[in-house]
Amino acid sequence: MLAVTAGVAIAAFITVEFFVKEPIVPMSLFRNRTFTLSVIASIAIGVSMFATSVFLAQYFQLARGATPTESGLMTIPMIIGQMGASIIIGQLVSRFGKWKGWMLTGSVLTTVGVSLMATLRYDTPFPLVATFMFILGAGLGMVMQNLTLIVQNDTAPQQLGAASSNVNFFRTIAGTIGVTVMGATLSTSVANYITDALAGFTPTTPEEIGALKHLASGDVPKVGELPHTIRAIVEGAYGHGIADAFIIAIPLALIAIIAIAFIKNKPLSTKNAAEQLLEQAEESAIEVAEAEMGASTGTIGVIGAGSSRR
Repeated sequence: MLAVTAGVAIAAFITVEFFVKEPIVPMSLFRNRTFTLSVIASIAIGVSMFATSVFLAQYFQLARGATPTESGLMTIPMIIGQMGASIIIGQLVSRFGKWKGWMLTGSVLTTVGVSLMATLRYDTPFPLVATFMFILGAGLGMVMQNLTLIVQNDTAPQQLGAASSNVNFFRTIAGTIGVTVMGATLSTSVANYITDALAGFTPTTPEEIGALKHLASGDVPKVGELPHTIRAIVEGAYGHGIADAFIIAIPLALIAIIAIAFIKNKPLSTKNAAEQLLEQAEESAIEVAEAEMGASTGTIGVIGAGSSRR
């Protein structure tokens, strides 16, 4: 029922966007190959970006027993990779005007990073996890802002705002949907792993009995307060479950590579939107002036006049 409702809502949205005077998502933008492929890549990258933010925190807290503050600090390697790549590659792209090689490299690093995240376990050494995060962060940093940049570079100045904002809009929507799907996968996987691990387990203390009742309620456990025997089971289940969730992002990251590979490698323009508009206005004025001059002298459409006088 929800799927049908969503489908009807999407169809209605597209229909309205075709006919309203000021659409949120101008459908004419999708005639632009660069915009369309950038949206596809942005959707694929958005899932990896949002999923990493959400599920890494859960991994550190539920699979490794870290506090919320500790889990935030543990994600610093990814932030360093993302911020560093965004700044350094942004400077290189701005200086040399070459973007495609960096974006392909970034999309490959994103795919590698997500694939490595799918191998996480509760006892994976933190230096290894930090390396995985850095690789993924560097890949995202190379791609995200440059997707907006190349759309701006290949869009008419009149549609610059709509094109730029819609690349980010679709990324956010995709990230939201992706996190929801991955969250459902995580919940199912964790429940199955815990059930399998507890199949041969017999509680021997009141603490273990109480912990099992709490797990049966479906609430997210406070890992640090669980008895050691059950804590090991829960941490293992969440470690495996979060890795399973990241598997979903792997094919999407591959789609991003393909989409970026097919984007036309157009050199970056050295003119801003105002300069482009001024140039268009000047060209239009010249065309109008030439047409008026031709009309006044009667030379419109006289092609090859020199050869006819021989």
